[in-house]
Order: sequence, then structure tokens, then C-alpha cells
Amino acid sequence: VQAPPGYADHVVFIYPSVCESCENKLCIEICSAEAITPGERGGLPQFDREKCIYCGACVWNCTQPNPNDPERGVIELRAGAGGLHSAEN
Repeated sequence: VQAPPGYADHVVFIYPSVCESCENKLCIEICSAEAITPGERGGLPQFDREKCIYCGACVWNCTQPNPNDPERGVIELRAGAGGLHSAEN
């Protein structure tokens, strides 16, 4: 289920600088829908909302600790209007 045009993406790299410096980028490898691809010159990965199936594999397999909560990674799957976890669905 895709968000309507104009709504923010539901897969969010919340600390882009951490993602850019990540050498592993397991989020790209683990994404079975190929919705996360390498960024320019190996920087911030790119997210394609049209391919994403919102499985959460990128969230659960992120190897970079969140600076504010080391128990979590730096990728979030956000709910919102039209998103997988929204009231409409």
C-alpha cells in the first residue's frame, strides 16, 4: 500500500550522516523489493517508495546505532495517511 502523492516516504533515514558513513549498508542488501539502492558515490542510500513493500527488513537489520537510542537503528518505518499501518488500511 503506497502513500498518496504529496505524503512523505514511510521509510526514513533519520540520521543521514550516519547512513552516509556506514560501510556495511546492509539495508540495501536485505531489501528484497530492491527499494533501497546505493546512493551517489556510496553515500546516503536512495529509497524508492514505488518498490517498497513495507516489510520492515531494513529497520530490523540496520547495523548503525541511533545516537539517541543505541538499542535502535537509524532507519524508521513511519505510519501515515495511506501507509501500511494507517487507520485507512
